[in-house]
Amino acid sequence: MTIDPDHYRATREASFEDIDLDQETVIVGDRRYTEADAAADAARLEARTRGFSRGGHSLSGDDTHSPKVATVLPRDVRDKVRQRADAEGMGVSKWLRRLIEREVA
Repeated sequence: MTIDPDHYRATREASFEDIDLDQETVIVGDRRYTEADAAADAARLEARTRGFSRGGHSLSGDDTHSPKVATVLPRDVRDKVRQRADAEGMGVSKWLRRLIEREVA
């Protein structure tokens, strides 16, 4: 599933408030969204982003910056890579890194 961040941008006029999803009716898709749903979503997001830090951490095992490698792909291949990464709950870089590490191991 691809999420378009433009659909989730708050303007200066936007206001947010904390609500009890078990008291207020919020419909997502075709079903009611509850506190349990929100807690499950938060747990999934936490699991998916566990260990992330702003800028990431060194993958080299020390305090140096990890080397970067760039590649160019046809659009259809890039889209397939994104779909596979999304399906496994990770970003493209992490998914490709795992694939490459398995190949060179």
